[in-house]
Amino acid sequence: MVGQALHRARFAHIDEVWPLLSASFPFDGVLLGTRRVLLSRRLVTVRQTRQRPELGNLLIVAPTRSGKGLLAVSQLLTWHHSVIINDIKGDLFTQTAGFRSLLGPVYVLDPTGVGHAYDPLQGKATEDALYSSAAHLLHHAEEQDIFTQRAITMLACIFLAAKWQDTPALPYARMMLHAGLTGCIERLHTVSPELATIFLDVSLEQANLSDRFLLSAWGTLTARMRPLLTETVVRHEHPASDRLPALERAGPARSVATRPAPLGQPDRRTRHHLRCESRERMPTGHAPD
Repeated sequence: MVGQALHRARFAHIDEVWPLLSASFPFDGVLLGTRRVLLSRRLVTVRQTRQRPELGNLLIVAPTRSGKGLLAVSQLLTWHHSVIINDIKGDLFTQTAGFRSLLGPVYVLDPTGVGHAYDPLQGKATEDALYSSAAHLLHHAEEQDIFTQRAITMLACIFLAAKWQDTPALPYARMMLHAGLTGCIERLHTVSPELATIFLDVSLEQANLSDRFLLSAWGTLTARMRPLLTETVVRHEHPASDRLPALERAGPARSVATRPAPLGQPDRRTRHHLRCESRERMPTGHAPD
């Protein structure tokens, strides 16, 4: 091993990066930067090819004021397809929303209650889909205990009742949690005695509302969901003309800018929305990673 190099990594030669060079901004490529060629400077971009239809992933690591924001703005002003943006400061929306509105609708999801209305449970009507959403919203990093598992079933029952009554699920859940355990059970029983039985794990006539396990599961549900169901956050759920529609696979380019939740507040709703939309709605290969 003495005298042998530990690796053979090196910077690419000009003939190796030549296929990535472009004299103009492509509307379907990922910008990497620029490279001087002879007396001119060319753009370095990654575009789809027949051999590699996926654009891949790009990580930008650089110190402050080195051009990371400029690269993001340049990408958004040249990319002509749908895109989801985690706009932490809001400056990307300010600098690019005007141009991107010429390509298609531009939407803003903001946990502070500003922006477009959107129901993350929109289009989910089956018991399986609603149970999955409830599990995601109540998820914690540690292994789920028995109280969390029971709380997930409770929340799924509330979501089902909302769908059966054709009501946005999260505002309905806020109302049910504010009604207290007894009030919630009574309203569920009015909607469907079967739902109330699933909620309680026994029929209402046989239920002991002072049962410690039941009260602990209810406490887990209210504690985990309360930050997600504040008046400000639930404002997104009320019917409004600026409601964000589901992103279709076909159609014009759509831009969705998201803002992080305030410090100390969970951002599970936004993550749930983005996970579902990016996986189920956004066309594969039509948005930069």
